[in-house]
Amino acid sequence: MQKILFVSYCILNTAAKVARYGESGKQEEKSGQEFVMKAVEQGIQLVQLPCPEFTLYGPKRWGHTREQFDNPFFREHCRKILSPVLTQMKAYMGPESREQGL
Repeated sequence: MQKILFVSYCILNTAAKVARYGESGKQEEKSGQEFVMKAVEQGIQLVQLPCPEFTLYGPKRWGHTREQFDNPFFREHCRKILSPVLTQMKAYMGPESREQGL
């Protein structure tokens, strides 16, 4: 049985994240690497979800607050980029695969 895990964009591509400095950023990256390695070791297939911040603002952006993203324009953008992923998820669903999580 094929195991599939849908993961956030920044788990697999830390270069897409807003720059974080200091020990907290290093620890976060290390934790992400450990997570990915454990998943791969267990034979779990990883599917990368799109990053709404990256697809809207690109790589050279600054941090935003939750309140700044809480608007109908950003929500519409998120729905638009998630639509093909939902189709992909439906295609994976079946007796030969097991969705591990999102």
